Amino acid sequence: MKNILLIGTSMIDQIFTTNEIHPQQCNKGKLVTGHGGSIHNVAVNLGYLDLNPIFVTKLGNDVLAQEIHDNLSLTGVEIHPVYIQKPTPIFQSIQATNTYFFLSTISSDFLFNENDDCDYSLFRDSYVVTDQKDEKFLFNCMINSPSSNWILSGHMPHTSLLAYTTGIVLNEDEFIPEKVDFTTGLQWIIITSQNGATCLTAEGKVFIPCNVVPTLNTLGAGDAFLAGILYGLLRNFDLTDCIGIAHRTASVILQSPLATNPDLQKLANLL
Repeated sequence: MKNILLIGTSMIDQIFTTNEIHPQQCNKGKLVTGHGGSIHNVAVNLGYLDLNPIFVTKLGNDVLAQEIHDNLSLTGVEIHPVYIQKPTPIFQSIQATNTYFFLSTISSDFLFNENDDCDYSLFRDSYVVTDQKDEKFLFNCMINSPSSNWILSGHMPHTSLLAYTTGIVLNEDEFIPEKVDFTTGLQWIIITSQNGATCLTAEGKVFIPCNVVPTLNTLGAGDAFLAGILYGLLRNFDLTDCIGIAHRTASVILQSPLATNPDLQKLANLL
């Protein structure tokens, strides 16, 4: 069985929810604090699903970074941190009915770039998953991990990277049809939407609808969806079944106050 190696950012999440936002007034609501970052969330959810992923991330130099590190380890994630001499970034989400605001203090220092060294022995025989966009960083990693299957999240990569990319998972807004080219070696693209997900391959496209569930929070649902895809791939399920699992993992987060949820442990016993 392949491993899962994830490369991405980690930060503190602060999620404020209220029924309605009133400008120039003190809005009352509920504030929940946790740990986040898109690929961080994928790592934690995979830990809850008992898959023990490897996570390469950049951490700050404060007590919050140590808190993130310790929590990842307790969740079953094997963490390989790169420490940055800066405070841990903070992501803030303000959510009301049909209104969303997102703020972040993250800087480019916490993103991976061509000057970052990687331990390529970690990549061996793995699904390598990242949302990082630096083309030179990705190319260097890809050519040094020939036994890995690369899955990119949240963006359409440059065409020069498609020959090394197995799959792409993104939403409707991130999808660029003109960049699709299955003659390069790219095998599939999964596009998420509010009503379900579309799987594109060289053979065509298939839409797999999702069930409607009560929504408490949308933050992290896409990350849980990606975790579900990876869960299915590790068990050699076909893509349609992987998407069915992904809909179920995403629905757990949609009904949660935070972007990750230990209730996925219960779901793992049913999959």
